[in-house]
Amino acid sequence: MKTHRVLWSPVVLSLFLAMMGGMVGGIGSAFAATTTTLTVAVSGSISGPAESVSLSGNVTVTSTVDAASGTVVLALDLTGLSGKGQSTGATYLFTPQAEVVRPLVVADTVVIGVAFYPNSPGGFLSASSALATLKLSFSTATGKLTAVAAAVSTS
Repeated sequence: MKTHRVLWSPVVLSLFLAMMGGMVGGIGSAFAATTTTLTVAVSGSISGPAESVSLSGNVTVTSTVDAASGTVVLALDLTGLSGKGQSTGATYLFTPQAEVVRPLVVADTVVIGVAFYPNSPGGFLSASSALATLKLSFSTATGKLTAVAAAVSTS
């Protein structure tokens, strides 16, 4: 008596598992690179060596979350920020951009050093340093940046 085995069942099972893996991978990849951009207004006063500087403008934060590694890449753009010398009235510029990699958590505080200098020929030669502090909130369910608060200080 001959036993007939169905040869196609391992093939069908393999195809089914491959399709399911693709669907699961598709869901994961949609979250794997979630990008969010938020802009926050900043104003205040910082102390430079020559004079105090009033600053105002916007800081833009773009976050790209990689769920597979549990990290977030933060691109910080300070090109919308400018300052004005309180005694001379000189215009001040700020270091335009920075990028940092952080673990993905619900709430995070990032502190980066930035340079500010007079907007004049050779002004960058008399640059001073300040700290930009950003308080960030994320949804770990979606990977989206949900809130940003920013401040710039010299201490």
